[in-house]
Amino acid sequence: MSGLGKVKEFNKDLFIYRLNDLMYSRGISAAQLSRASGVQNYLISNYLKGNTTPNLSNIVKISSVLNVSIDYLLGLDGEVIKKVSEIKSLSAMLKGASAQDIEKKADEIINMYSGSRL
Repeated sequence: MSGLGKVKEFNKDLFIYRLNDLMYSRGISAAQLSRASGVQNYLISNYLKGNTTPNLSNIVKISSVLNVSIDYLLGLDGEVIKKVSEIKSLSAMLKGASAQDIEKKADEIINMYSGSRL
């Protein structure tokens, strides 16, 4: 058992963000993605709204059309999950902080992540 990795959780918000971002960056509409992938248009619309979680078959079809890994599309690539978690912690920490404190922290984050890509 020592060689087994920890199970990663599906990050629905990140999936929605990435699906939207990939479609936008490729200039693909939901209807076009539907035609290319064979996934019904209403399902893609529901995925984008967060109303439905895609099944494995549809995830494979969509990731294939968008030319990305399933892990990337689902937000299961560890570094991004770590960054999202850090951002959520930071958001909670900054609630009620002064504008000056927020600006200072934002500058620190920009410097820390400059050159890296979500």
